[in-house]
Amino acid sequence: TPHEVTYRIGRRQPPAVAVRWRPYQPPVEVAGTVSVVLGPGEGRVRHELSYTFPAGEAPKKLRLRLPPAPAGAVTLREGKAEREGSSLVFSPPATGMRLALEYSFPTAPGLTEVPLAAAEGVTRADQRVRVWSEGGRLPTLGPCKWVEAAIEEVPGFARLPCLVARPLEPGEALRLRIPEG
Repeated sequence: TPHEVTYRIGRRQPPAVAVRWRPYQPPVEVAGTVSVVLGPGEGRVRHELSYTFPAGEAPKKLRLRLPPAPAGAVTLREGKAEREGSSLVFSPPATGMRLALEYSFPTAPGLTEVPLAAAEGVTRADQRVRVWSEGGRLPTLGPCKWVEAAIEEVPGFARLPCLVARPLEPGEALRLRIPEG
């Protein structure tokens, strides 16, 4: 389908007009929800991503950059995608698509970075992270571009998370301060 852009010039013409062409990319929106359970020495993650396509057309391929983890440590629990190096590549249907990943990472008291997958080729992203802690340790946000959000009930969990956070900008690293326990 051709996509047209029209520019009308008034009586005074500009001295120059810069034009750049690139292939049309349909809008891609992704909503991500990350559930992190902090245990002794380990954090367990379930990262759910829901892709939608407001224009009713999906790109031929999308890429999800996986978090740094030992080879084979990231498990795809929902959705269909092929692994290419440190990414998952998939061809979504125009009706949308859901992916769910599970993996773990080492933790220690002090500052810990939570590894997160990153959606590539998206035009709008919304993400939130919910954190539960075992053993009575209550983590707080470390130095990062994330803000705390309202605590919320989560289906499938018997208790409330101790922290809910949202990034100020897409792709920002999440750092948690984990107290001695």
